[in-house]
Amino acid sequence: MRLHNRMLLVLAGLVAVAACGPAEKTVVDKYFRAINGEDNDTLGSFATVGFDQKVDSWKIVQAGEAVEDEAPLPGLVANVKEIEKWISANKKEYQDYYFDHQAAVDELRDIAKKKGAVPPKLRSISSVWDGYVQKERQLKRELKDAKDAVDFEQANVRRSLGDIKDLESAMTRTTKTIDLQLTIEGQPQDYSMVLRQYKPVDAGDRRVISRWVITGLDPKS
Repeated sequence: MRLHNRMLLVLAGLVAVAACGPAEKTVVDKYFRAINGEDNDTLGSFATVGFDQKVDSWKIVQAGEAVEDEAPLPGLVANVKEIEKWISANKKEYQDYYFDHQAAVDELRDIAKKKGAVPPKLRSISSVWDGYVQKERQLKRELKDAKDAVDFEQANVRRSLGDIKDLESAMTRTTKTIDLQLTIEGQPQDYSMVLRQYKPVDAGDRRVISRWVITGLDPKS
């Protein structure tokens, strides 16, 4: 009976590794070796997440099904351009408003510098002008977040495909979640790792090598 149970465990391990695939297993092994060796250069070449503990050992418990979708980079780039259009449109509106109410706006600016109170006669103009200013600040925050998202995704694509020329071309993105058992300070702990891989939709005659990128590592609840 014990032999039978042992064989079942071995088979379960083999199934997990098979579902994971040799390429995915290799990147998992490479990740924890880099973590334990504090090799940040190697880690940064294929992972966006770090880990602040040494790992005694690691084991793949189960690999989820690969999920393929459209890579988000073209959409993220389009979002940046859209926000830039909104900023330009808002700027034109408040410049036009300023030209029509220059004296009042200049007076409001002077009051703001002195931290004074807005007089009743300027309150309606102040409300409109403050609306333009607040909208510009909000749009600039959104633009920064959008650009950060583009930079992050571009880095992921480069990690997966190398230094390709057309980062914004149509691509697919494959995501796979792997359940791991990590032994840390002698204690087994369950974690989930997220791997992503990018592939051009139309590579033409080019030979494209697509690598897995580790984008997530979190304890299982």
